[in-house]
Amino acid sequence: MTRLQQRAVLLLSVMWAAVSCVQETRAADATPKSMQGKKGHKKTAASAKPKTLSMEHPFYKALIQTYNTNPTLQGKARDQYANAEAVAQALAGWRPSLNLSHTTQRGGQETQVTQFDALNRPIGPRQYSTTYQTALNLTQNLYAGGGTVAAVGGARASMGANIADFASTEQSTLSNAVQAYIDLCLKRALWDLKQKNVVVKKKTLDQAKARMEVGELTLTDVSQAESEYASAQSDEISARADVETAKETYHQVVGEVPAASLPLPDPVTLFIPVPKDQETFVSDAVQNNPQIILAKLSYEAAKYGIDQNKAALLPSVGLTGSLQRNVTSDTVNNARNARNNAASIGVTVSVPLYGNGGSDWSKFRQARQTATSKKIAIITAERSIRQSAISAWESWKSTGDQITHLETQVEAAKISLEGVRQESLVGERTLLDVLNAEDALLQAETNLIQSRTNFLIAGFQMLLSLGQLTAAGLGLPVEYYPVKEYAKDVEGMWIGTGYEPKK
Repeated sequence: MTRLQQRAVLLLSVMWAAVSCVQETRAADATPKSMQGKKGHKKTAASAKPKTLSMEHPFYKALIQTYNTNPTLQGKARDQYANAEAVAQALAGWRPSLNLSHTTQRGGQETQVTQFDALNRPIGPRQYSTTYQTALNLTQNLYAGGGTVAAVGGARASMGANIADFASTEQSTLSNAVQAYIDLCLKRALWDLKQKNVVVKKKTLDQAKARMEVGELTLTDVSQAESEYASAQSDEISARADVETAKETYHQVVGEVPAASLPLPDPVTLFIPVPKDQETFVSDAVQNNPQIILAKLSYEAAKYGIDQNKAALLPSVGLTGSLQRNVTSDTVNNARNARNNAASIGVTVSVPLYGNGGSDWSKFRQARQTATSKKIAIITAERSIRQSAISAWESWKSTGDQITHLETQVEAAKISLEGVRQESLVGERTLLDVLNAEDALLQAETNLIQSRTNFLIAGFQMLLSLGQLTAAGLGLPVEYYPVKEYAKDVEGMWIGTGYEPKK
């Protein structure tokens, strides 16, 4: 190769590098528009406040779809409808029991000799009798050792605990949908980044081969570029698999196939106010989180359980009354429709001395230990919520503060890469320096994408800690599950099959 040809090849390499730098600057930033911040933005990520919260955003549509169709939430609602009947069943202890019974009995006998009645009339060898008995019985509890009062109080406390349990399930279901949506956006963005990195590494490899032809680089340099290119291809394949997994998770949680493109939502903390300091935030979380409400009401129900079991050891008083009519017809006495009416009323007092082999005492002791366990569970729940609340707060604050610095890092990494490439062309930097600079830019962009998605998730985790990650808390335009309303409706039902809730 002549000297002129070598210069031509070198000039071509320089031109190729310049074009590559321009393309790289445009391509390397794989962050979707929904993840990008304004250039030169010096505030935290929480400072860019949008005007309104639109439920037409695909993210909130996904939450609505999840709320309306998620089988876990639907099953939990049905469980609560069934549990709501416990209050009505406990109130039944105050209500009377009224039973109507009727018995028809017909009998006959046959003798060998003819009998005669009082008027000396033959009766015949066969006699028949028919008896009709109708009775109306009433029982009414007057005092059951305080067991009825305890049963009603315990049932209502348990119903409140069940409502809190449903709210907790609702929160976890929507939290899973938030995680599935944002994670899919993250995986797609990272895959896009890996695809563009494959293109970058391929251009670097081609350039290295061209420079080796003119003696500027060695086979070792080309091998390094080939290794980086192969690694980029491997990373792209792995990222593509992560996208497919995230899509299936989205399908499972949300209940529909995700769209080809999903924009990230704005930080939810811009629309739903949260406390300004960590101490207030943690205090509100401990006060309002449904897990703690569940623990407290479960303890209340357990305390009523002590009184309910204690009632089995105390006297009970009941009222009984009955009305009865007997109608008899027989051929022996020639009686037709002979009637006998009877009525009675009484008070029954029962004093347990030693019943059920002492099991009533055992149940009483068991109830006390259960209540103690539920009381300890409150402390456990408070500590758990406190820890998760602080974790969510710190994650929200730290990722929000990181974003600006990571944006600066990405811009600096782009400038650094361009400079290293130019210096490499004049022999001031090695090809390995170029490859390292490319990797540094890739890592910086990856960190920025992850930080932005982590910031979004942390905001929803804060709502989760506060007990606001519900359809009502987010203001989703859906028909809510009538868990509270159904419980109130069936509580006062004395009779009837009730109704089937729409959801």
